[in-house]
This record gives sequence, structure tokens and C-alpha cells, in this order.
Amino acid sequence: MPVRPLALAAVLVALVGACAAHPHIRYDPSYQVRELGGEDGTRGRLVLVWRGLDYHDDVPVLRFRARVQNRGPRALDPAPASFELVDGRGASIGTLPGEPPPAAVEPGGEQRIEVVFPIPAGKGLHDFDVQDVTLRVRLGRWDWSVPFPHDYLSYDPPRD
Repeated sequence: MPVRPLALAAVLVALVGACAAHPHIRYDPSYQVRELGGEDGTRGRLVLVWRGLDYHDDVPVLRFRARVQNRGPRALDPAPASFELVDGRGASIGTLPGEPPPAAVEPGGEQRIEVVFPIPAGKGLHDFDVQDVTLRVRLGRWDWSVPFPHDYLSYDPPRD
């Protein structure tokens, strides 16, 4: 049975459309580490981990986890805390205040903060350049812009 060019084109358009509707995002590296320090002897570490793309009530959600580790001799106060996710074009995907404010981390301790960015209402993933994002973090007196560049060497197959 011969393959009809029009039928083949329709299948290709359907496949391309399905892939574009469900982008799968991988960052390399998938985690970033920043050292915390102060003149008062404060020592700690912030670990940011990409957790993946998820859907909640059909809304795409970009998930990260922040882990604050205290490696110094005194309590580390990460409050006030805020997180902003910025896409590759510099557009803000969302800002999350650290509410409730994170508690002080005692020496040798750590605290985990789930950081979740739902795509704003009325928008979709296609409205943002999520291939490369930057997570802007404020913890207490520390501020960083932490890049998460796209992993061009791997491919995550579409979910059904």
C-alpha cells in the first residue's frame, strides 16, 4: 500500500505538535551550590536542585528544592527569603516569598524549602523561554542569580 504524502505530512504535524505541547526540560547541571559566609563567622551552603516539570490541575509547574546547610558555629538566619524564576529572555515566571519565613538553622543542621513555580494564569509554557532559566534567590542578607542552562546533550521523551 503506497504512502500518501498528505497523510504522512498530517502524521508529522501531529507528532511535532504533540512534542511542542509537552516540552521536557532538563538542565545541566541539575543542581547548583553556593557558599554562604559572613564576617561574623557565619558559614553555610545553599544547594538548589531542579526537581522537574509537573502538572497540577493541568497547569505546568516548575519545581526546585532549596537546601540551606549550616556549617558554622552559630545559627544561620535565612529570613527573609524569596525566590524568583526568570526565563531565558529575562521575563519573570513568578516570585515566591518565603512564607512562612524559614526558621534559623542551627549549627550542623539543614533546612529544605520546596520552591514551586506554576505558570501564571492565562499563560502557557510556550509564552516563556524555559529552556534556560535563572533562579534569583534571597536568603537573609545573601542574594544570588543562579543560572540553570538547558542540557542540550540529553533528551527526555514526551509523557503521554
